Amino acid sequence: NQEKNTAYAGIGYSISKILDKPEIVIGCSHIYDSNGQGLKYKLSKIDDYYLDKHSNPYLSYNDAFQFGVSIRELFYQSDKAVKLARKALNVSKDNTFTEDEINGIKTSLNKAGIHRIDLIEINYESDARFLAMRVDNQAQMLQADGFPISRGTCILTNKNSALLWTHGIVPSVRQN
Repeated sequence: NQEKNTAYAGIGYSISKILDKPEIVIGCSHIYDSNGQGLKYKLSKIDDYYLDKHSNPYLSYNDAFQFGVSIRELFYQSDKAVKLARKALNVSKDNTFTEDEINGIKTSLNKAGIHRIDLIEINYESDARFLAMRVDNQAQMLQADGFPISRGTCILTNKNSALLWTHGIVPSVRQN
């Protein structure tokens, strides 16, 4: 199973201002294996970054490469290093990946033998609304159910993008 060989990491940032100069700290806000078992958490100060007009930080190639090295080190330091540090990694963050970030992360992880790398950009659409549909057998047509779609519903928008509904209860844990 491919997922058993996959680890997951999330990039988180902390921005503080000292004497009106932003200081950026990058953290692996979470890193865990396919069973949800967490590994160590690591923070690193970032020196070579830029901020966009919304104050979102972006890494230089070298800092992105170093981020990949940090992930590799977390794998090697963990008890599950032999199982985790070999196949695939899913990296997510809540803004776009720049070319420097993509190339730095991929180059660093490729050197460790990790060749399947999924970089996932997470956006929140607070105005999005979706309704579940149900089949009306008498009218032989679909009708709006009046309830939101189930949590975990994934709608592919193209080969590189999808919408994932994250609100509500997971149907598998709903009590009957």
